[in-house]
Amino acid sequence: MPGALLNRRERLVDWLIRGRYVLFPAVLVLLAAAWPVSQRLEYDRSIESLYTADGCNKELRPLSTLSTCPVTAPRSSTELGLAA
Repeated sequence: MPGALLNRRERLVDWLIRGRYVLFPAVLVLLAAAWPVSQRLEYDRSIESLYTADGCNKELRPLSTLSTCPVTAPRSSTELGLAA
């Protein structure tokens, strides 16, 4: 088995080296296409986004414990203390 893995790895390396003149421009095209999309990404980095009123944050909890989280309606702005 190690011989087959080494042979497969050598073939992959050989293919990458032979195709470098095609792969590099292809990667540059993908990079150019992805760049504008990446500039539009926004992240919510506020502390409030990490926690909920019941302490059950689905983003931070393991998948096995999500079934113990109660389903709650979204909180209104007055409950959050954001009343105008």
